[in-house]
Amino acid sequence: SASIEFTSMLAQELVDAVISNDDGEQLAAVLGSIDRFSPSTSRMLLLAADDALRRRGSSLSNSLETVAKKSPRAHLAIEKLFDNALDQFCKESAEETDRIAAARLLQLDSRPALAQHLLELLKQNASPVIKAAAIASMRSQSSAEVANDLLALFPRQLPTVRRATLDLLTSRPDWTSQLLHAVAIEQI
Repeated sequence: SASIEFTSMLAQELVDAVISNDDGEQLAAVLGSIDRFSPSTSRMLLLAADDALRRRGSSLSNSLETVAKKSPRAHLAIEKLFDNALDQFCKESAEETDRIAAARLLQLDSRPALAQHLLELLKQNASPVIKAAAIASMRSQSSAEVANDLLALFPRQLPTVRRATLDLLTSRPDWTSQLLHAVAIEQI
């Protein structure tokens, strides 16, 4: 029997089909089985789910919360994917393209500890591309402290990194308020 290679395009088609008539429970059920897949397949499914939900004006966070409640094994598998992505992203010896690919997955990780790792990377001598990817990877963070820390680092960053910071800070109303306050008091 012929086997079908699981590609990111197939993952996208699968997830689109699953959520086309779904209120989120079916996608959570698919993601609840993620511990049965290879890390590569799991990563493709998570990214495809995020893309599909974003196109529909939603986010993956609710589905991940449901998975955490209903399937502890799948939740642990997802956390391991995030941990491995963070390790890859922070590894200075890794190829920049591999680091950027890892950063894409980190955008789905809302665990607070992630922000601290990424903020530390911003203080190091990383390339502007890596720093911009680190900032984009904080998309799922919600703490006001993250915005404060980004604002504190802002004056020392290169224009590309500043632009990534502005893009992130203006993506959340509460962070936009913090940004405007920083401008008003001439912090930036």
